[in-house]
Amino acid sequence: MIKHEDTMGTKERIFHSVLLEIVGVLMTVIAATFVVEETVTHLTGLAIIISLVAMTFNYVYNLAFDRIYGDDRLSRGLWLRVGHGLFFEMGMVIITTPLLMYALELSFLKVLLMDLVMVAAFMVLVIVYNWCYDHARARFFVPPKPALTGA
Repeated sequence: MIKHEDTMGTKERIFHSVLLEIVGVLMTVIAATFVVEETVTHLTGLAIIISLVAMTFNYVYNLAFDRIYGDDRLSRGLWLRVGHGLFFEMGMVIITTPLLMYALELSFLKVLLMDLVMVAAFMVLVIVYNWCYDHARARFFVPPKPALTGA
């Protein structure tokens, strides 16, 4: 596979993922304090564990996604971004539901409802975050592609 200058490398993928998860952890802990009768410390620890799972899954998922859809991240339309976020969140629900049931001692239905609410919030977060990241990256960090000249 040809590596273009605007292809995300491993270090940038890790940075991209960590930055998203920091925002996600803050959002999750704040929201959870209104819904679950647990301490902020317990919720923060749980959010960090889920965040580590999400970062690992995010790295693998986005690596595969970029291999399928290519490196031209700015040309990805809204529906592709919605599908990208939806399938990622579906995977996270499958992975995290048992963990949340155990850690919060809640029923499957309660955890599933909480997970679905968080999916809706994260869908918006992921779409907005990736769009902003891609455009900020293109504007500030990736050199412009050279113009083709006619000979």
